[in-house]
Amino acid sequence: MVIQWRRKHNRAYIFCLLVFGIYLLYALQVTFFPLEVSGGYADAMRQNSSWMTDINLIPFYIPGGYRENTDLFQFALSQFASNILLTMPFGFGVNFIGRFRRNDFLWLPFAVGFGIELTQLAMNFLLRYPYRVVDITDALLNAAGFLIGYGIFRLFSRVYIAVSSSIHKEPKGLYATIHEVASRG
Repeated sequence: MVIQWRRKHNRAYIFCLLVFGIYLLYALQVTFFPLEVSGGYADAMRQNSSWMTDINLIPFYIPGGYRENTDLFQFALSQFASNILLTMPFGFGVNFIGRFRRNDFLWLPFAVGFGIELTQLAMNFLLRYPYRVVDITDALLNAAGFLIGYGIFRLFSRVYIAVSSSIHKEPKGLYATIHEVASRG
């Protein structure tokens, strides 16, 4: 199967897939791991709170205690930035591993954002304690980061096509793959 797959795709595509895969592993590590399945921490969390404790369904809600305490407010702002930055590479890189229509970018960012949060909710349920905060704001900020990444990709595509067409040389290897993807964008 691997040999057949390799015959279908060139090295440049495989390189792009590898880079995107490394990013996905990092994103998974940040959003889901480490898992505390058993031990003192997990047992204490199960005794002291329900798995539904840390769920926020109010968009962009910052509790009053956060607004009054500047350290906590800075923490909340850093969480906002982190959620946006987490999915920006996804919005940029997804173009290199698949063919998407522009209309797909109306639902795909929200699917990614809400998919992360729903997975965290499922993990809270399965672990029976609030392993991660499940927050609609995080899902919306993840979607915004995805869209910003896609916007950067579109800008990159236009600049790349303009520069490469002024060179008047046929792109080869990785540059050919980038040129093909940028032409679609």
